[in-house]
Amino acid sequence: SAAFAADAPRLILPVLQSRSFGSSPAVLGSWAASAQDSAQYAAAWAIARSWSSSAAAVSSTAQESKAGGGENENALAESAFDSLTDKIPERPVSAAEASSYSVVILAGLAVAAAAAYAFASELLITPKEYRVFDAAMERLRNDPRVAVRLGNSLSGYGSDSKNRSARQRIPHRSYTSQEDGREHMRVQFYVRGSSGVGVAHADAYNNAGTWVLHYLFLDVNNVRVTLVNNG
Repeated sequence: SAAFAADAPRLILPVLQSRSFGSSPAVLGSWAASAQDSAQYAAAWAIARSWSSSAAAVSSTAQESKAGGGENENALAESAFDSLTDKIPERPVSAAEASSYSVVILAGLAVAAAAAYAFASELLITPKEYRVFDAAMERLRNDPRVAVRLGNSLSGYGSDSKNRSARQRIPHRSYTSQEDGREHMRVQFYVRGSSGVGVAHADAYNNAGTWVLHYLFLDVNNVRVTLVNNG
């Protein structure tokens, strides 16, 4: 109404002069209570709710702005600290320290090389006694006298044992001949066929990396069969 419009500046002024929006609902409540009719009361209460929401929004914005300013200050401080620490020179490494590091690295490489050589020697490179064993088995399989006494499907093994590792280990002895100065390898192993078992004795010498049989005997039932005898 015209009376409410005329009194509005007087009623709104206390709210605008309030230092804290948190106290504005009480002021607006007294303002609405002074309204002369229900229509003015409803209008006053609507304005009070609108101002209260606006006050909360303004307060939240102010707090966010303050927090954002704090984050910016922290970011600037961290950037300044990083720029200072990046300029700090690193401690130089002395010649003694560099030398000790080199010794440690070389020692590690030496250990790795030794382990690799041992692995290759054990698994990849055929031991000398097995080379002599293979050469002797080839001669035994191709000799008809052995087939008559032991039958077919010959197989050789190092020990007459149920232990697999012991059977695969070939008894041997390495020596250097005083006559020719060559390296010799002497082996002894069992030979089994479809009709019997015998014991083989072989000696071979190293001729430029190739093992050549010096002698090869097979004992079967107290009978010796001579396959190779170059001595």
